[in-house]
Amino acid sequence: TFDTGKSIVKDNFKQTLDSIVDVVKKYDKTTLQITGFTDSTGGYDMNMALSIDRANAVKNYLVFKGVPANRIVTEGKGPANPIGDNNTVAGKEQNRRVEISFLETIRNCCKELQVWVLILELESFLYFKKVLLIIFNTIIGVLQ
Repeated sequence: TFDTGKSIVKDNFKQTLDSIVDVVKKYDKTTLQITGFTDSTGGYDMNMALSIDRANAVKNYLVFKGVPANRIVTEGKGPANPIGDNNTVAGKEQNRRVEISFLETIRNCCKELQVWVLILELESFLYFKKVLLIIFNTIIGVLQ
């Protein structure tokens, strides 16, 4: 999702983020958790700062597109929790990412239901968007 050592949101990633904006606007009680990650290139402190910069770059894009900033929290985890092999170019590319969690609390009959949808790879968001919409529509149908 990001170039080595960079936190610039790439143009080909913006369409995916625009889809997230649509979901967040539709479900106005949704809160986003954006977590940035890096590959293992460079020092720990640099990677921690870079991972926070990546999460904030995504947040800034979403805010620019109309998502209220108070509905987004960010954090950086640096090189922790790699999903790819940091000994390969392809693996490092997988690890330069952000993860976005959606949280919505729905109240019905004095019960709280928390729905978490974790998007592990934002390039796969179109698939997860369909799953997310199915989950929300199912919950809405049950509550009606």
